[in-house]
Amino acid sequence: MVTVDDEILDLRCRGPEAVERLVGRHAERLYAAVHRISGDPELALDAAQEALLRLVARPPRDTADGQLYGWLLAVALNWLRSQWRARRRRVAREAAIAVARRGPDGATALRNAIVREALAALDDRDLALVTLVRLDGQSYAEAGALLGLTLDQVKKRMGRALAELARHLEDGR
Repeated sequence: MVTVDDEILDLRCRGPEAVERLVGRHAERLYAAVHRISGDPELALDAAQEALLRLVARPPRDTADGQLYGWLLAVALNWLRSQWRARRRRVAREAAIAVARRGPDGATALRNAIVREALAALDDRDLALVTLVRLDGQSYAEAGALLGLTLDQVKKRMGRALAELARHLEDGR
């Protein structure tokens, strides 16, 4: 079994072949998770590529076995949140215009924009946790293992994250 330490050591020592193996192992799952959150295939691809590029440029030093995907997801979601912050006002304005012009389709666009904004307000680790549990279908134990959290920490963080999402969604109505 290849450990995360072996993968990172391989990446540092062996160059392009190691990069190709790491990308092959993590890219599809990472892209799928970020795509489910962003709803934008191009933005999801950019976020996944950014995370993989950061892995190659500066591999994490303290990632335990089974947590490399969690690290990659956190990096991708952090990049995604920075993009959302940059686009937040423009997206809200475009969604409001869509409501006025297209009726029900515009309402869906507005609702999606509000949900994305609520997700962007979450802390990176909470966003990764919500993604793993609610969108990726991971159990609390599996998500905790990927993010280096105990089961109790996962339960507490999920409760706080879902409450935070609910507050943001109520404010967005």
